[in-house]
Amino acid sequence: MAEIGAAAGVGAGAVFVADVAFAGAVFFAGAAFAGAVFFAGAAFAGAAFFAGAAFAGAAFAGAAFFAGAAFAGAAFFAGAAFAGAAFFAGAAFFAGAAFAGAAFFAGAAFFAGAAFAGAAFFAGAAFAGAAFFAGAAFFAGAAFAGAAFFAGAAFFAGAAFAGAAFFAGAVFAGAAFAGEAFFAGAAFAGAAFFAGAAFFAGAAFFAGAAFFAGVAFVAAAGDAFVAVFFAPGRPSTRFAADAAWLAIDVGRDRAIEVLPHSPR
Repeated sequence: MAEIGAAAGVGAGAVFVADVAFAGAVFFAGAAFAGAVFFAGAAFAGAAFFAGAAFAGAAFAGAAFFAGAAFAGAAFFAGAAFAGAAFFAGAAFFAGAAFAGAAFFAGAAFFAGAAFAGAAFFAGAAFAGAAFFAGAAFFAGAAFAGAAFFAGAAFFAGAAFAGAAFFAGAVFAGAAFAGEAFFAGAAFAGAAFFAGAAFFAGAAFFAGAAFFAGVAFVAAAGDAFVAVFFAPGRPSTRFAADAAWLAIDVGRDRAIEVLPHSPR
C-alpha cells in the first residue's frame, strides 16, 4: 500500500503516457491532479484521500478506476473528460463531490453503490455511454435545492438510478434522457425536481418509486407532454390529496406509478 504524506502535487497538470497505478494508495495530504492528462489507464481503485482530491479538468483517455475509493475531503472532478469507462462503483464521498460539466464520452459511467455523504454536483454533466447509479445513496443536503444536482445533465444512453436513495433534494431539472431512464424503486426523501426533463426514448421507469416530499415533474416523453406539480396535502388533478400517487402516460402506453397505494 503506497502512502503519500506530502502535498501530492506530483500530478497537477502532468501528462501520464503509460498506465498510472495508485490503486490502494493513501493520500494523507491533498491530491492535486487538476488538469492532468492520462493517456492510458488510471488506477485509483481503493485509494484513500484524507484531504481534498483535485481532478478538475483532468483528461482520461483510457479507463479510469476509482471503484471503492474513499474521499474524506472534497472530490473535484468538475470539467473532467472520460474517454473510456469510468468506474466509481462503491466509492465513498464523505464531503462534496463535484462532477459538474464532466463529460463521459464513450465508456459507461459506473456509480452503482456509491455513497455521497455531502452534496453531489453533476449539473451539466454529459453521459455519452450508459450511466449506472443503481443503488447509489445521496445523503446530506446542500444549502440550496438539495443534495443531488443533475440539472441540465445529458444521458445519451441508458440511465440507471433504480433503487437509489436521495435523502435530500434531487434536481434533474432540464436533464435529457436519450435512452431509457430507470428510477424504479428509488426513494426521494426531499423534493424531487424533474421540471423540463426530456425523455426522448419514451421510456421512463418510476415503478415503485417513493416521493416523500414535493415533486415537480414537467417532462416530454415521445409525443406526450406531462406537467405535474405535487406538494403533500395539496390537491391536484394528477394526485389524490391524501395519497402520494402518480400515474402518467409517457407515450407508447407506458405509465409511471409512484407508491403501491394508488386509488382504484
